[in-house]
Formats: sequence, structure tokens, C-alpha cells
Amino acid sequence: MSDKLRWRQKRDRDNKPINDCWITECGYTVALCRLPNNRYTVSAPGGIAPFAYTNERDDIEALIQAHKEAQAVPA
Repeated sequence: MSDKLRWRQKRDRDNKPINDCWITECGYTVALCRLPNNRYTVSAPGGIAPFAYTNERDDIEALIQAHKEAQAVPA
């Protein structure tokens, strides 16, 4: 079992908080998009586009863990 994923509010270049956007200790970005329904997007460190979307905040840690494990597998 892994440790609990920690995240903090992401900040812009001027060190101002970005609303509904967080960054994990390992560099993943999580953003809340308020479409007709709330949806979270998850982007990998250095990623341009999200690799995952979920309606449930509780899914985010598992999605990041699965992505980390998939990236460790040699191609």
C-alpha cells in the first residue's frame, strides 16, 4: 500500500493561486473543470494534455498510481 498522495494548490508564474488546480508532490496536475457536471482532469509531469478524466475525486490517486506503474514498464 502506498502513502497517501499529497497535493497543494498550483500557482502561476507570479506565485498567485490558480483556482481549482492542484499539483502533487510528484508533479502531477489535477484540475477541476466545471462543465455541466464537475470533472477532474489529471496530467502527468511535463504533459501537455490530460491522460485521465474522472467525475470522482476519490479516483484520482488510483489513476496516478496506475499511470506511474505503466510508465515503469519497459516497452
